[in-house]
Amino acid sequence: MQRERIASFLLFNKYKENQRELRVQANFDHLSGVMLRSTFMDLSQKAIEQPECTDLFIGLVDIDYFKQINDNYGHRMGDLAIQRLSQCLEKELKVDYRDRADFVEKFDPAKDNVLARLGGDEFVFACHCPSETACLEKMRDLQAAFAKEKIALDGQRLSQLRFSCGVIHYLNNLPNVDQLYQRADQLMYEVKKQGGGNVLLARSCFFPEKRLTLDKKLVYFKYRLSLAGKVLSAA
Repeated sequence: MQRERIASFLLFNKYKENQRELRVQANFDHLSGVMLRSTFMDLSQKAIEQPECTDLFIGLVDIDYFKQINDNYGHRMGDLAIQRLSQCLEKELKVDYRDRADFVEKFDPAKDNVLARLGGDEFVFACHCPSETACLEKMRDLQAAFAKEKIALDGQRLSQLRFSCGVIHYLNNLPNVDQLYQRADQLMYEVKKQGGGNVLLARSCFFPEKRLTLDKKLVYFKYRLSLAGKVLSAA
């Protein structure tokens, strides 16, 4: 009888371990260790549905010249660059994925930060910050940390890595997180067009009815901040 109880106990523990592993596989990316896009969108939607949610920032991050890294150093080096960026983002954005199996169930939309890999070298985050200045400080620290990374593989070395980033400060004015994602994506690709290695931040309430002109270029944002905190355009 005692032996049967022990066997049942061991089987039950094995079942629980398997269930935990299945939850991790369903919600997290194998290469980077961060969340999958679908899970990220679900949790971020919960965050923006919080009353008086004005401290949330949605950002997209993309490694600059990633294709050249793959072409010149190989895809294994590219995978390492993705992992290093993921680690930097987790650390600087204070994303706590130590208990990945139960993260979704225990997620607190009012305070937890989340990070996901979209595919390739693209990441998306939702981060609570007290101000736009504080968010830009975080991104400045991230840029510095990523630039210091040195990756060695098969006698080859990769350093001085950079990324481009577009960030939207959510101000309780949009019902769908996908709209924030699309606007952050627009900002990120504007950074790419300008040569990369920078961050643009805009407020969600300033995606306008009309286009503004800045240095003879059409822009879509009434209020934008660069990584240096400089106002690039304002209504």
